[in-house]
Amino acid sequence: MGWQASAGFNLTHHLGIVGDFAGQYGSIPSTTVAGVTEPSLSLSTYQFLFGPQFSFRKPRVTPFFHALFGGSKLGTGLTLTGVPATVGVSSTGFGMGLGGGLDINISDRLALRVPQFDWTPRHFAGTTVAGVTVPGSWSTGEIRFGIGVVLKAGEQR
Repeated sequence: MGWQASAGFNLTHHLGIVGDFAGQYGSIPSTTVAGVTEPSLSLSTYQFLFGPQFSFRKPRVTPFFHALFGGSKLGTGLTLTGVPATVGVSSTGFGMGLGGGLDINISDRLALRVPQFDWTPRHFAGTTVAGVTVPGSWSTGEIRFGIGVVLKAGEQR
């Protein structure tokens, strides 16, 4: 579950620049097996991406695709039973959003985005903790799916 917001500026009829911001959240509840309680785990990711978007404007629909680049932040939190605080770590690395979607135009100023799909690979650099080096890695298995309302402002190009 999460949210997504973007803002764009059209340079030409087909080419625009987009800033895309999103957050996704999830959790794994604690479990008890054979008297041993495993801690609960919370997960969050945020993307802040920018880049070109190519649109093919038609009277009723506007298909588009984009290649967005920027940052991605991954956070985890561990809650132990009987401990009042949550222990958490986060890391920010390089992120991408490669994909597109379809806007169904309702009026000159309003459209429905149904849907938008993005492949969102990200890379986090390596680090050394307590003398142990953890190498950097790519995470490439994430697909982001979104639907929503598009508010159009400004002059049509």
